[in-house]
Amino acid sequence: SNADQEPTHAAMLPFTRNLFDPMDFTPMALDRINDRVHRRTTSAFELALSVLFTSGIQHYAEIPEGMAKAPDYVREFLRHVPSVWDDTRFLDGFPGRFVVLARRGDDRWYAAGINGENTEKKLTLDLAELKVRGRGTLITDGDGGNLSFRQESVQADPDNKLALSINPRGGFV
Repeated sequence: SNADQEPTHAAMLPFTRNLFDPMDFTPMALDRINDRVHRRTTSAFELALSVLFTSGIQHYAEIPEGMAKAPDYVREFLRHVPSVWDDTRFLDGFPGRFVVLARRGDDRWYAAGINGENTEKKLTLDLAELKVRGRGTLITDGDGGNLSFRQESVQADPDNKLALSINPRGGFV
C-alpha cells in the first residue's frame, strides 16, 4: 500500500521536490488517517515533517480531534513553528533512508529528522555551523503507540556535537 512506502518517500522529498523551493504537500497526521489506512510512521516522524517540508501555504493534515489528543508540549511546539524560514542547513542524511535538516526562523533554529528505514539509526549531529549555545528541547518517540511522544532537555557536547538515535520509521524535532 502507499502507507508502506511513505517513510521512504518522505525521506526522499527533502532531496528532490523540496530541495530548493516549496512544494505542494500536506504533512503531518499525528493521530490516525482513517479506518482503511494504517500509518507506518511514528507520531514523532509526522511531527518532524512540520519542519522538514515547506510549502507556499503550510497546512497540516491533522484534524482537531487528533490534535486534542497530542501532549500540550507538542501543540505548543506547533504554535511556534515558523511559516517562513530564513535559512536551511543539511545536517545529515541519505536519499530515501533518513534526513536531518536545521531551519532558522524567528531567530531560532529548529532541527528535525526522520528515519525512513525499519532499523534504528544512531547519529552524531555536528551543530557547530549553527552557532547554537545552551540547552534545547528534544521531542521524539515515546514508548507507547499512536500519539506517543517523549520530551527532554538536551545540550550539545563541548565540540557542539549531539548524539541521538531515531527509532525505525521514527523522527524528532
